[in-house]
Amino acid sequence: MSVNTETDGEASGLSQRLHSVSERTRGALVALPPVAYLTLFFVVPILTILSFSVRVQQNLQMTNELTLDHYATVLTSETFRGALFYSVRVAVITTAITLVVGLPVSYYLALKADDRFRNLLLFLIIAPLWINFFVRSYAMIQLGSPQGFINGLLLSVGGIEEPLRWLVYSQPAVIFGLSSLYLPLMVLPLYAMLRQLDEAWLEAAQDLGAGPLRVHREVTLWAALPGMILGGLFVFLLSLGNQAVPRILGGAKNTTYSESILLQLEGSVAWGTAAAASGVMMAFVVLVLVGVFNIFDMEELF
Repeated sequence: MSVNTETDGEASGLSQRLHSVSERTRGALVALPPVAYLTLFFVVPILTILSFSVRVQQNLQMTNELTLDHYATVLTSETFRGALFYSVRVAVITTAITLVVGLPVSYYLALKADDRFRNLLLFLIIAPLWINFFVRSYAMIQLGSPQGFINGLLLSVGGIEEPLRWLVYSQPAVIFGLSSLYLPLMVLPLYAMLRQLDEAWLEAAQDLGAGPLRVHREVTLWAALPGMILGGLFVFLLSLGNQAVPRILGGAKNTTYSESILLQLEGSVAWGTAAAASGVMMAFVVLVLVGVFNIFDMEELF
């Protein structure tokens, strides 16, 4: 009897170990495709860029000789510093505009609109994401050009005496283009957070004597804070790295950091300098993320 019991126990233990191994194997097989994809198309390119940034270039070829001259060129260049400040300024203003516009829109969608109208508005907000941003940028040029619809309308009603030339090929045009492009990325996280807000909290705050402004400041904004952080990061980082929209709407006088990197590749084919500039940008993005995660307790917010 004891022999059978021991045999059954050993068989049960072996079965559990085999089941555990099979579970780990299945987990590894499931994780293999995304890990391989990220390694091939994310990790390897980044390591290649960082490798180019510290190697000497000779005759369009990267040698094995190491150097930090490329980083010195980028960090001491007025062109790169000016382009970085311009890109950060545009990204900050774009993020602020999308937040100011997106917060009331998200509040209305989440708490005020009925289901049918809410679905329609969500569709209208998401639909522009399906339109290529090149098409949207060139459409903005047609609308804002001196002979475009906006200037034509303002001239016809006597609102202006001459065309507004800053509507295209200017910093405001770039900010407007990026804001319209990334507004859905601000609205959707805010909407998701505010949708979870129980209106009973708002009523309880009012019953305790809080005025409308205090209710929104201490209840609504706090509930929306995770969405503000996520949406702000999405909009800021994408605006910071966007090269196409500023190039189309900004003109030659408004050079972004991404455009400066591209010019290194198009003009002098300076692979090392372009790679070092990319490394500086990656370091800046990491600093931004670390700063945000240190300021806000993500585990508590989410």
